[in-house]
Amino acid sequence: MFDKKGQIIVDKEECELDADDLMMTALDAGAEDFASEEEVFIVTTTPEDFGSVREALEAEGIEFLEATV
Repeated sequence: MFDKKGQIIVDKEECELDADDLMMTALDAGAEDFASEEEVFIVTTTPEDFGSVREALEAEGIEFLEATV
């Protein structure tokens, strides 16, 4: 009934990349979805791709508010 997903939440004020660059980095690394909320960006992944997406964002110097599967 429910799908297990990974979710990485990034604070907009702390992120040095603009939304398009962050989205492209996440999607290129294997993210399933990218959403821009009022104060945060939300990157959604499969559990299998969570590690590679997280590593790609960390390599860009992105800090997370939360990163969980």
